[in-house]
Amino acid sequence: MSKKDAISKASRVFIAPSAVLEGSIHLESEVSIWHGAVLRADEGTLFIGRGSNIQDLCLVHCEEAKGLHVGQDVTVGHGAIVHGAFIGDETLIGMGAILLAGSRVGAGCILAAGSLLPEGAVIPDGEVWMGTPARKLRETTPEDMARIRSSSAHYQEQIKERNYE
Repeated sequence: MSKKDAISKASRVFIAPSAVLEGSIHLESEVSIWHGAVLRADEGTLFIGRGSNIQDLCLVHCEEAKGLHVGQDVTVGHGAIVHGAFIGDETLIGMGAILLAGSRVGAGCILAAGSLLPEGAVIPDGEVWMGTPARKLRETTPEDMARIRSSSAHYQEQIKERNYE
């Protein structure tokens, strides 16, 4: 980290030793940032909400001064790219998914693995999208929401076994 970095962390945050965090970043409690993840907030603030997890090899990068928001209890799957996007609470971003600048994913959503959410695209609350470009597949089900909550809870349990930063 350089002197210009302004990383604020609540209690019970796990940052893997190989993760890179740079710029103005706020991490709420029970957040986990896993191996090889890169969080860059060169221009703007990057916010990660309580209980969210950014998995291995993700790239999370602010778009200019607009910032980037990841809500509470969000899972961002391995290798996903989130560039200048907004992600609502209790949402699952699948492995290898790409969210381009200005895109928005509502609360209680799933963006399937490998999907591409184009610049400025909006996924309303409670929907499942997939594809390249991503399109609505269906509404989320109670089973989907249970899976999203289970993923968040699983990673919160995982960090209890490791040393918090």
